[in-house]
Amino acid sequence: MTDETIFEMLAGKIVLVTGACGSVGSAIARFLVRAPLERLRLLDQHEEGMHRLSCELAESNCRFFIGDVRSRERMRSASRDCDILIHTAALKHVALGEYNPGEVVLTNLLGLNSVIQAAVENRVARMAYTSSDKAANPTSVMGASKLLGERIIAAARDLQEDALLCCTRFGNVLGSSGSVVRVFLEQISRGGPVTVTHPEMTRFVMTLEQAARLILESCLLAEGSEVFVLKMPALRIDDLAAVMIAEYAPYFGYEPQSIARRHLGVGAGEKLYEELMTPEEATRARELEHQFVIDPITRIPGVPRSRRRTPCLASPHISPAAYVSNEAPLLSHEEIAELLRAGGVEDVLPQYLRPGHAKHSDIDLLVSA
Repeated sequence: MTDETIFEMLAGKIVLVTGACGSVGSAIARFLVRAPLERLRLLDQHEEGMHRLSCELAESNCRFFIGDVRSRERMRSASRDCDILIHTAALKHVALGEYNPGEVVLTNLLGLNSVIQAAVENRVARMAYTSSDKAANPTSVMGASKLLGERIIAAARDLQEDALLCCTRFGNVLGSSGSVVRVFLEQISRGGPVTVTHPEMTRFVMTLEQAARLILESCLLAEGSEVFVLKMPALRIDDLAAVMIAEYAPYFGYEPQSIARRHLGVGAGEKLYEELMTPEEATRARELEHQFVIDPITRIPGVPRSRRRTPCLASPHISPAAYVSNEAPLLSHEEIAELLRAGGVEDVLPQYLRPGHAKHSDIDLLVSA
């Protein structure tokens, strides 16, 4: 989809984005302010973040809502008369989720349910939910909550048959808040060491721009309850650390060879690799040019499928190995460097400048915990 096609489909619509202060939510907002919407509503519970976003988008056709997705009444009022709802608000950090599972349930599941109920009551035509590749064979509280979230979206068809709800399954978004890229930049700016969990850990990666476009395209293409998965490249986290040291150490006044890498071991709830989809999901999936589309397990009784489905595994162009990050072709160091540039990482380097060497910050404690 071109920008012009997306803008044409959004013309005159009222769109609500939850989690608008987050990395993905704000990227979606920055894209949508260029569309000919009737109104763009942005909701988040982070007051300072909303203030900064309102200053940045002051001249746009936006309305800024302070609110918690756990509150059904707040979601009901925020989504009134909306045509499209994009739900990005969630607790996303794997390690923190392991120690705060109750809060993950309240936000990622009960919060999602309140958003869906509000959307149904207000007859919202389309809704997109942001999931994670950690939802495929989850080993963490966060991943399990995202898998359940996908199933809640699928079941929501019974609440409003004419509403089109879908999920988008993300990989690691480079440069997003709390991402490993931010951790590595902080550590490189202090002269290291750069801490990597395991030398063989691999991940699927995407840029913020790709994430924003994926969710918008998915929302507009949805036929109901699908999971859209962008075809993402994979990399080894150890390679990412090596590239970032080589590329950015000189910016902070260090020789790359002076910055060590230290391996800590796999953290709570983490896996050595991630999956875009499971083998079972692949049997009910379709392949588009830039995406996979996983059809839901269940469907409304008595309602036939709209068309014949072609499983992904029947395609001669892909293999099951392409769905697992440790078996997929891995990016080279040159390709990783280019992806970092495309993701705008160089634009945030000035945030990490400091006079001389600083003491170790709390980020070390979080990484080594």
